[in-house]
Amino acid sequence: MKIYTKTGDRGMTSIIGGHRISKADLRIDAYGTLDELTAFEGELYNRISANVKARDYLLWVINRTMDCASLIASDGNSTKKLPQITEDMVNTVERMIDALLEGIPQISNFTLPIGSTSLSSSHICRTICRRAERCIVRLIESGVEVDCNVQDFINRLSDFFYALGRQIVYFEKINEVYWTADKGNQ
Repeated sequence: MKIYTKTGDRGMTSIIGGHRISKADLRIDAYGTLDELTAFEGELYNRISANVKARDYLLWVINRTMDCASLIASDGNSTKKLPQITEDMVNTVERMIDALLEGIPQISNFTLPIGSTSLSSSHICRTICRRAERCIVRLIESGVEVDCNVQDFINRLSDFFYALGRQIVYFEKINEVYWTADKGNQ
């Protein structure tokens, strides 16, 4: 079987359920951004090889991110055959966030995403996740029905990546670098 089909050469693609839509459609933007997030989650997973608890959490997150993408890539009639995102999964992300931050001192400053490649990767995931959330909101505002658990899950997920970044700082013994605003007082 060849990997290329040539069916998308003119700017159209198929979604789950068989409908063909423009590659510029908001749905494609949303699940494409989740696909991008999944790729960066994989990179982050590879970077935190010694951090077993974080890796276990992240593997679960990667699978759920793909579940979200598949639900958004569906025409709506086919979602019954797809994995679902449940309220319990949203609660699981919240529990993971709490566990990642347990024992880590709270801060009241903004931090810069520097200090290690794994820390920077966590912040890349956080920002892509926020972009995915904005794409999903635009999709919903356009009239496409998206399960509210998907939207809630992605919203919590960006917080997960922030918490994971804090945990990476603690685990890797990185000196956090705080944002220093230039207020024009040079």
